[in-house]
Amino acid sequence: MNLSPLKFVPLGMLKGILFRIRRTLVRGDHPTFLLLNVTDRCNCRCTMCQIWRKAEKSEMTLEEYERLFQDPIWRRVRILSLTGGEPFLRKDLKDIILSAAKHLPRLERISLPTNGLLTSAILETTRNILAELPSHIFLKIGISLDGPREIHDRMRGVPGAFEKAVETLRQLQKLHDPRFELGLLSLFTEENADLLPECHQIFTSLTNQVTWTLATESEFFQNVQKGRSSYSDKTKEKILSFLDHILIPFSPEKAYLYSKYKDHLLKKRRTYPCLAGYRSAYVDTRGNLLPCHYLNDSFSLGNFQSAKESLEAAWFSKDALLIRSRLVSNVYCTNCSNNCDFRNLVQEDFWNFFWYLVTHPVIPIKVLFKRRKK
Repeated sequence: MNLSPLKFVPLGMLKGILFRIRRTLVRGDHPTFLLLNVTDRCNCRCTMCQIWRKAEKSEMTLEEYERLFQDPIWRRVRILSLTGGEPFLRKDLKDIILSAAKHLPRLERISLPTNGLLTSAILETTRNILAELPSHIFLKIGISLDGPREIHDRMRGVPGAFEKAVETLRQLQKLHDPRFELGLLSLFTEENADLLPECHQIFTSLTNQVTWTLATESEFFQNVQKGRSSYSDKTKEKILSFLDHILIPFSPEKAYLYSKYKDHLLKKRRTYPCLAGYRSAYVDTRGNLLPCHYLNDSFSLGNFQSAKESLEAAWFSKDALLIRSRLVSNVYCTNCSNNCDFRNLVQEDFWNFFWYLVTHPVIPIKVLFKRRKK
């Protein structure tokens, strides 16, 4: 959906009003963003994520995904984000993506992360997806890279992980397709905090598409450590300095996101809206529908395998109202720093983003100059 600013701004504000009314009434709307976990299997042994330790490794079949995508709850989904585990470990990943493209009538964008270890499989699968993907749908792949060679390999628990990820990036960069976007995903951690400027130099020498994310503790990542903050005070200072002096000047188009990271580090809470349970939804590897992947099964709105009716009916049920009312005080929601549906957030609730632009008028000017120079 390509809209001019003259149409995008009022439409975003109207959507924001409607979203805030429904959130006040704890009533969901048809999701426009779907996060889908396709596997818990992973070929990394990451220090910041313990999904690979999970004893239960559930996966739905392609046929089950076919039925899932046909549920009327997804009639307005524009953005599909796949996650894992490592999504490319699934041999039928291409078929899952093409099934989504077939059955989700308003789908515009598909994104997925990868650790980049399976270079040949990732390249072949991506080529095959693009060969059959409808022309109106964009595909974006983000390759995880968390530091220089030694740091990255240690964090990922796999010798040679850095070289494999970089090689995957270089091979995918050869796919010149206007529907394909490629970038790096990096995480702020205690391990790379001392080397953030060096990381920036390395990453930007490979691509100008780099997105940083704050680390999060949750049951999803199996990394909850009670009684300990995610970052030490020293690390917070280094991240804040990096954001102020390097990241925001280099990527003014991401200044709003990075400013929210700063707020989170300073105020120890989320300071921008979340669409989870309202216009964002998550389905896990067992077919459970939840507002967000950070929440445990007590927040499940239903399972498409065992639902008496559709997931749409469960999403708008009375039980769903009670579950949404619990999000306000849930520890993961108040402390969440995740940007999983950030693009969707700007379109669906423009108010917070608009106020940031009003109070930081130099940012849109910098973005315009950067684009004109490019």
